Amino acid sequence: MLSARNSVRGGFNLVIARWIIVIVGALATVRPATAHPEILVQIEEVSARIAADPSNASLYLKRGDLHRDHEDWASALADFERARALDPQLRLVDFSAARMWLEAGNPGEALPLLQRFLRQDPDHIEGLTLRGRAVAALGQPRAAAADFGRVIDLGVQRGNLPAPEVFLWRAQAQMAAGGNEREAALLGLEQGLKLLGSPITLEVAALDVELVLQRVNEALRRVDRLVASSARPEPWLVRRAEILEQAGRRAESQLAYRAALDRLEALPDARRRTASLAALEQKARSALTRFSETQAQNGGMQ
Repeated sequence: MLSARNSVRGGFNLVIARWIIVIVGALATVRPATAHPEILVQIEEVSARIAADPSNASLYLKRGDLHRDHEDWASALADFERARALDPQLRLVDFSAARMWLEAGNPGEALPLLQRFLRQDPDHIEGLTLRGRAVAALGQPRAAAADFGRVIDLGVQRGNLPAPEVFLWRAQAQMAAGGNEREAALLGLEQGLKLLGSPITLEVAALDVELVLQRVNEALRRVDRLVASSARPEPWLVRRAEILEQAGRRAESQLAYRAALDRLEALPDARRRTASLAALEQKARSALTRFSETQAQNGGMQ
């Protein structure tokens, strides 16, 4: 029994570690899509306009954002500083420069700019989102959760729902904060699932949180719903068996692995040979072998 508890605790701790790694790393480095070649053409066009109107701060801001998209941080910063010098009242300079610093992997430089920007416009959704990412990367998960929560509330109020990522980021911050915030993380993910039509990213996140909270039966019910609704249920069948094994429910786990393997073996050969399904089949076979070896060592007893 003690080994079973240690096994389930170890599985849950791995989930916690994965969430913390995500909140510390991924939020700081969320990047736009790789710049298209036409960005260089746009930079040239704006540069020509600047040559004709060198005192236009908005043009420097525009070119700075293009340099940021192109990941030319030095040129972007130079343009933002020039825009600020020409027009100290151009508040979007703080926003754009903060976004650049965050995308360049320096949330510490981004945060004071965002604080100043949001003092003037405290309900700016993109500004709040950027600040949430910055403070999350700086190890302030409660502040991050508050910012992401405000973004969600404003989106609901304005009829412009946030992307699933914002619900996920809030939950990740709450998980990193620990304590009662973990319960809040699950409630927040359920809110996102209800509002956004059950995107799979939030379902997976909610499943992870349920496991952290050791709500094994609830997690299994969620997996069962995913099995029923998925066109490719095999990964969820294996996941169900893994959850049961981590929870120390060996007999149920063995049956679940067997059911998953039966399902995999019934697939057409062409599908079974795909890398992902072949890996699942190997995982199920290895688990059943492990169970058989343990039973043999224990004289045939579970």
